[in-house]
Amino acid sequence: MKRKITLILSLILVLATLISCGNGSANTTETTQTTQTTTTAAIVIPAGYAKYNNGRISFAYPKNWTRSSGSTVIFTNPKGNGNNINVFYEDKNTIYDTMTTASFNSDFKPIYEAMGLTISNAKVEHKTTNGEKVTVISYTAKTQGKTIKQTQFVIHSGNLTYTVTVSEFVSDSALAQNIFNTLDVTK
Repeated sequence: MKRKITLILSLILVLATLISCGNGSANTTETTQTTQTTTTAAIVIPAGYAKYNNGRISFAYPKNWTRSSGSTVIFTNPKGNGNNINVFYEDKNTIYDTMTTASFNSDFKPIYEAMGLTISNAKVEHKTTNGEKVTVISYTAKTQGKTIKQTQFVIHSGNLTYTVTVSEFVSDSALAQNIFNTLDVTK
């Protein structure tokens, strides 16, 4: 049950962000890189993106997006279209390593729907990027008359599990792909 709760808490946090679409202030505790340079031998930050790095994980995000203040990392599109990136972590949780589309649909979809969400097109994949195993969970969520495409990248870093959630109210095909391509963990 604890494992279900952490994924649901991540979703609730993302939905609260989506619904509020609030403006955040920049926080400079993480390093930011705004030029197109190689961050490791294989990882290139795309033009127009900056590098988020908290010392445990890193990925590229659109450099003109606003970072919320506080302990939760949320990047929001300043155009106010609702698109955002949310970073959530928990103690290492290996449930994601064996999650399937069927198990997501049977274990989590009913919980989301009980919360008033309609989930469709769910898909769970296990991929590798930059030598790291990543569980990719994607689905479409409908709430309050809005349709949101969400892609969650779940990756382990030491004794923590990070979930980077990309939420799109307005389709942005490059956003999730750029995050996946640049996602990395500190060894």
